[in-house]
Amino acid sequence: MLFKNRKYGYLMLEVIASIAVIAIGLAIILRSFSYSMKVAKISQEYFEAISIAENELSSMEIEENLKGRLEVSEAVHKIEGKPYILRTEVKRLEDNDDLNEVLVLVSWENKERNESFEIDTYLSNK
Repeated sequence: MLFKNRKYGYLMLEVIASIAVIAIGLAIILRSFSYSMKVAKISQEYFEAISIAENELSSMEIEENLKGRLEVSEAVHKIEGKPYILRTEVKRLEDNDDLNEVLVLVSWENKERNESFEIDTYLSNK
């Protein structure tokens, strides 16, 4: 009897089963890693868009402090070296000449999607 005293060693079926389990586990881990890299890239794009919008609002506030008031305007700018398009709009509120409605919209295109980030706020004239 050849198999009677088998105390050590593995059958080929056990080895194949363990390799299959390890391969499936690695495939799941690699797929989740790939997905997390994609999400990190999207987060970075939103962070840059928010920074662009905040910088534009800050420059509007500085202009308002220097000139005493914001001019009613509408503008569209392409951010140099980046895929972002910045749109700004300043309107006076009809019932209050001392208050401006300010819209800052940052949009960008990617391979799979079009994204945008918008800030709508009010700035007062001094």
